[in-house]
Amino acid sequence: MATNNREQKYIFVPLKKYSESVLKLQRIESMTGDGVPDVIGTNRKGRGFWLEMKFFESWPARATTAPFRNAFEKGQCSFLSSWNDWKYPSFVLLKVDSEKMFYLVHPSIELKRYNIADVQREIIVKGTIHHIIKYLEELS
Repeated sequence: MATNNREQKYIFVPLKKYSESVLKLQRIESMTGDGVPDVIGTNRKGRGFWLEMKFFESWPARATTAPFRNAFEKGQCSFLSSWNDWKYPSFVLLKVDSEKMFYLVHPSIELKRYNIADVQREIIVKGTIHHIIKYLEELS
């Protein structure tokens, strides 16, 4: 799926800019199959990974709301989960603009149903884009 403009501008551009010396990243714009993530990457250790980028202006006001309910196209969660099952790291890279925060989220097949507390339990890394890059750089 092609990335929307906010994901490109607020996630991919800074990710690419600040990681040039430690990560090799390639945006994927593919119609070859359902669910192909936005980015495939590798670090200098040769450890590959998939990233599906998502942008929220803010978290939903109600704690019971499922923030990812309508965020994924057909097959995206199952694609990421199946690659994770095969030991190929796959993540949802979320930016919540109101917090100026990035989140690297485990792509559970149930992510579309999770409320905010459930999503927060699936967060692997929280912080600036530099925190995300450091985590991806150290994957082995």
